[in-house]
Amino acid sequence: MTLYAALAASDEQTRTSVSEIAAAGGQTRVNALPFQRMVIVDRTHLFVDNFVVADAESNSGWHVFDRASVASARETYRLAWERSTRWEDLRRTTSGLTARQEAILRELETGQSQQQVGVSLSLAERTVAKELAAMKTTLAMKSVAQIMAWWGRQQRD
Repeated sequence: MTLYAALAASDEQTRTSVSEIAAAGGQTRVNALPFQRMVIVDRTHLFVDNFVVADAESNSGWHVFDRASVASARETYRLAWERSTRWEDLRRTTSGLTARQEAILRELETGQSQQQVGVSLSLAERTVAKELAAMKTTLAMKSVAQIMAWWGRQQRD
C-alpha cells in the first residue's frame, strides 16, 4: 500500500511508478492532506525521517523496531489511507474542486457534521465553511445539500 501526496498525481515519474505498483498487485492512493513519510516493513520495522539530529543529511532517518511505536505508526498510516482517494479514481474527478474540498466531501458523506469534519481533517470549522462556500460558487449550487447530492452522483459514475 503506497500513499502519495495529491500533487504527485501530476508527476510523470510518479505515474510510471504507480503503474508498476498496480501491475505487481499493489494499491496506491493519494491524500490531499499532509502526512508523515514512513516505510513499514513486515508490520515490525518502521523507517522515518530524521527529526532528532540537527544538521543531519537530508535523506537520513531512523529505523524503529519498538513494538508500540511501530503499532502507533501503523494506525497513523491506516487513518491517512482511509481518508485518501484511490489512484484510479483520480481520473474521474473533473469537477474543478481542490483535493481539500474533496476530502471535506468524503468526510461529510460519512454523516459527520461540519464541525466534526474540521476535527477529522485538522481544519478550523471556519475553514470548512469557507471551502463549502467556494464549492457552491464553483459548482453553481445554492446549498450543501445540493453539493452532497451532486457528489453522490459523481461517486456512482
